[in-house]
Amino acid sequence: MGCGIGFLQNPRTLNPNNQADEEEEEEELAAMADARSIDLDSLLHPFHERALLAEERIAKLEASVQGGGGVVGQEELLVSLVELRGKLLKVKAEHEAEKEKLVSENKKLQYQVLHLKRAVQEADNKIGIKTVSG
Repeated sequence: MGCGIGFLQNPRTLNPNNQADEEEEEEELAAMADARSIDLDSLLHPFHERALLAEERIAKLEASVQGGGGVVGQEELLVSLVELRGKLLKVKAEHEAEKEKLVSENKKLQYQVLHLKRAVQEADNKIGIKTVSG
């Protein structure tokens, strides 16, 4: 009966090299996070571009409002300015929502990868295969 309980024990207590394995996994996750952040930046680049263009247009409109142009011209510029600010806020909200979604998905995928690696390593250990980390 004593032999049947061994599979219920925590694999971390059975493997003295587990600390080193966990450190390697953390380093791999950090490297993956860096690569994903590069992908995230390239994905979000169009949003940044649109936001910058909108900010430039707002700055030009504000400068023209301060420079004069009559009451009618100022009212039109103010309406345009309000529209542009609304668009800018909308784009920024979309940008943040997309970023949060991607960060959440990235965390889920990293978690899955970590557990899949552990499962493969445990399976290899059960059948006696030595794996090379890297």
